[in-house]
Parts: sequence; structure tokens; C-alpha cells
Amino acid sequence: MVQTDGLIDARLIRGGREELRVELSDYRGHTYIGLRRWYQDGDEWKPGKGLSVSVDQIPFLRRAIVEAEQRAIALGALDPEAYEAINEPVPAEVFEAAA
Repeated sequence: MVQTDGLIDARLIRGGREELRVELSDYRGHTYIGLRRWYQDGDEWKPGKGLSVSVDQIPFLRRAIVEAEQRAIALGALDPEAYEAINEPVPAEVFEAAA
């Protein structure tokens, strides 16, 4: 069994009342990547709707997300400021490919 480290990243959304979390987890001897919304119930964070898939789907997800990113940029739906807001460099190659 692969030892997972759990939470990879979390970002507050919806005015700080929810988080979007990316996690690795083990279940019945298999490793999964999960993307899930968590919501605050009083002082406690609880899992909400989300998605978990086997880690062997990461290459597919990565390719699909890059394509979605390019399309969103081409449509003007994704602004370079979205990267700056999370202190990430703007991926110039993605914006050039969408142009």
C-alpha cells in the first residue's frame, strides 16, 4: 500500500465559508486523488460534494484541465490575474496557445 500524505492544497472559496481541497487518500489498498468542497459547520470543517478517482487518471485529468484552461482563456473567461491571486506565475505558453 502507498502511504499518502493527505491534503495537498486548499483554497478558500465563497467568501471563506467553503474550501476546495485536493487530497491523496488510500481506500481498500488503492490510492485516489480527491477534489472536494468542504464547508464550515460552526467551528468544524465537513466534507461536501466532490470527486475521487484513481491516481492512474491523473494524466487524463491533467490533459483535460490544460485544455479547459486554454479554452477558458480563449473565451476571455480566465484572466491572468487569477494566477497572480494565488502567487503562481502566469503560464505564458497557455495564454499564447489560446491566442
